[in-house]
Amino acid sequence: MPKDEDPTIYACIHGHFYQPPRENPWLEDIEREESAAPFHDWNERIADECYQPNAAARILDGQGRVVDLINNYRHLSFNFGPTLLRWMERRRPRAYAEILDADKRAVEERGHGNAVAQVYNHVILPLANRRDKETQVRWGMRDFEHRFGRKPEGMWLAETACDKETLEVLADNGIQFTVLSPHQAKRWRFLDGSGWTPSTNGDIPTGRAYLYQQHRGRPLHLFFYDAAIAKGIAFDGMLADAHHLVGAVEGAFAKRNAAPGGPKEGEPWLVHTATDGESYGHHFKFGDMALASAFAKLRADKRVCLTGYAQFLARSPVRAEADILDVSAWSCAHGVGRWSRDCGCNVGGGPGWNQRWREPLRAALDGARDTLAAHYEREMGKLARDPWATRDAYIDVVLDPSRTDELVADRAKKKLSAEERVTFFRLLEMQRCALLMYTSCGWFFDDIGGGESVILMKYAARALALGIATGGATGVDAEAALMETLKGARSNVPGPKGEPVTGADIYLQRAKVAAITPDNVAVSHALQALAEGPRRSSRLYAYDVTLKDETAFKKGRVPCVFGRVTITDTRTDEAADTVYALAHFGGLDFRCCTAQFASDADLQARLERVRAAAVEGSTPAMVRALDEAFGHRSFSLRDAFKDLRQQAARALGAEKIGLLEALGDELLESHRALLLALRDLDVPLPLHVETLASHVLSRRADALVAELVTPVDDDDADFTWRALSSQLRGVVEETSALGLTLGVARSGELLGDALVAALDRLREEPGDAEAAVARRLVDAIAVLGIQPRQWQVQTSAYALAKGAREVPALGDALRKHRDLLEALDALCHTRFAALALP
Repeated sequence: MPKDEDPTIYACIHGHFYQPPRENPWLEDIEREESAAPFHDWNERIADECYQPNAAARILDGQGRVVDLINNYRHLSFNFGPTLLRWMERRRPRAYAEILDADKRAVEERGHGNAVAQVYNHVILPLANRRDKETQVRWGMRDFEHRFGRKPEGMWLAETACDKETLEVLADNGIQFTVLSPHQAKRWRFLDGSGWTPSTNGDIPTGRAYLYQQHRGRPLHLFFYDAAIAKGIAFDGMLADAHHLVGAVEGAFAKRNAAPGGPKEGEPWLVHTATDGESYGHHFKFGDMALASAFAKLRADKRVCLTGYAQFLARSPVRAEADILDVSAWSCAHGVGRWSRDCGCNVGGGPGWNQRWREPLRAALDGARDTLAAHYEREMGKLARDPWATRDAYIDVVLDPSRTDELVADRAKKKLSAEERVTFFRLLEMQRCALLMYTSCGWFFDDIGGGESVILMKYAARALALGIATGGATGVDAEAALMETLKGARSNVPGPKGEPVTGADIYLQRAKVAAITPDNVAVSHALQALAEGPRRSSRLYAYDVTLKDETAFKKGRVPCVFGRVTITDTRTDEAADTVYALAHFGGLDFRCCTAQFASDADLQARLERVRAAAVEGSTPAMVRALDEAFGHRSFSLRDAFKDLRQQAARALGAEKIGLLEALGDELLESHRALLLALRDLDVPLPLHVETLASHVLSRRADALVAELVTPVDDDDADFTWRALSSQLRGVVEETSALGLTLGVARSGELLGDALVAALDRLREEPGDAEAAVARRLVDAIAVLGIQPRQWQVQTSAYALAKGAREVPALGDALRKHRDLLEALDALCHTRFAALALP
């Protein structure tokens, strides 16, 4: 059959992009995760390996040079977890914007977006009660509408886990479709009156949408993805070559009539599959590029129509209906046992490991949830007309904290006092954390001591703390019951002395210790004040810190800062008026004392004691003064926020290391001739000498680069650049002569960031000055022989080249500076000069 007479191949590849909420529940931000090094945390690492690259995936020519960039989200059906998008909005705004834009363009071009909503924080809905099912779906829908500017048509279920009640909740809330594994289908039939066909071993025909009819409510449609293609992507190396993925799509379409139940005459047939989106770059390096290449090949084939689920559903009359298994998921062969019991599903673990801890962990959280729910209903019932409708509406405040007054006005049954308002939002935060403590990853992996399970317990600890704050004995009793149940959850990993470790131990030692009090905020603020000087107000994670008074004593032998701040929890409006004093006794030895503000006279009396000790300048005097002014309770550097205390430790350590570096610099200068002579005679330098010399030269290069990227006056710019570049070249030559290697990761970051900024400025404001800055940065990078921030530089260079084709002024400017484009091509291994100036 001639190619142009072939039936249309409707193709849809769905990516499920998700990470568990890793934030410290008290801070609303992620603290450093050492296991993700060299990245700050796992969200950052996966974003740089997957989420960001898919927004500008590379297409290569035959020589491996980048010739085009594709936003994979433009052609992919996708869902992002709402809590992940919340993080990306703050931490990866560029990729976040590309994701939103991809859906917007799909709506403009096809009438339907390619983004799909997700249940809010990836809860296994069959294991949730009806009320939590409703809130998870409604929060997921509202988050989607807030970000994408339209109502969702479809919704992704965590682990595709579903039961009949879950599908009923989707339909009742206006969701039109969801995507399931073919192994979740129980039976199917055509709507023309044909009998039911059992679906065994996932053999339901996957190329159509199926109607799922409830006993009541609105209809829902089900798509069952192609499991063979999904397995190929996730486990069988299909992303090693784009041809494999394209061939799988074409092969699945060619076999559409091979089994019973294929397309009826004239029925459009959809080849579609679904996997974790992290396959495209995180699980498989360059998976984003394989996907982009596959999309390019499919788009070039006139037989193929890349589509999304909503678009296909709109254009294709539904001809069949399906029923599902009672309880099922795509990643557990035992219903939803993986999230409730030791069903046998795991990711490997150690020899002899088991997952019997799953059941008591769920039982402990269920008990806390139910106790807190009754407490919430009782206490919120005193403040709001409908406590559970108020919880559903709280998502608007989570998305936009400026709407707190609006929520109170809409939902409160009376005018709330300041104290009642704090209680109102404490109760809502308690419920939010009670929802977040059910994120599915906490049960997915092999041990209760894993980071994902600890995250759940942190949210439980925060929920219970808020329960205690609003209900006293109720919260205390709920926490005691949780601890008792967690004693039955035994970890596979023993303690340091071989002793058994239980979930209760982990809760106390790794979850509850994450709690933040106003004292911790005050310590962190004081540490910053001592290092950086006073600030009128600041934001420390989820807390606003307003400075009322501050006095610094930095000239004595014991530097000290004394002050008063108001610390406000931005989520609950709870405020603490706190007095503090922090003394630095040298090295990493800090002592901070805090107290509630009592009166101006009390404040002055405390200040005078500290002032007298600062004047005397001795450690005993300061210790005695702090004890007299605040009592014996004190805090150390360990009580500051984790990232802040690490920064402080590094900064203080750098002072001492600087002395060693100065000594190393002097030694290198004194013995350069000897080292070069040894090198000429092929005598290996001692390892410790090599290490010291490399470190000294690397730091010199870093210092020169820091000056290079610092803006200078226009009149001096060229001279300064030439002088610094000459010195940098000298460092590189000396390093080479000694047979050493520069460690210039920091220089690479500085130069890469500066080049990206220069290219972006040149694109926005074409001119000789910006072109000159960009060219100088490229030259400096070439001197060091590095490729810093390659993905970001390539992306900015591509935008510059593409802009030259679309904006005449930019095209004219770049014709004068074609050498810059050619230098960028050489640096980035691209072919963008030809794109900009054909």
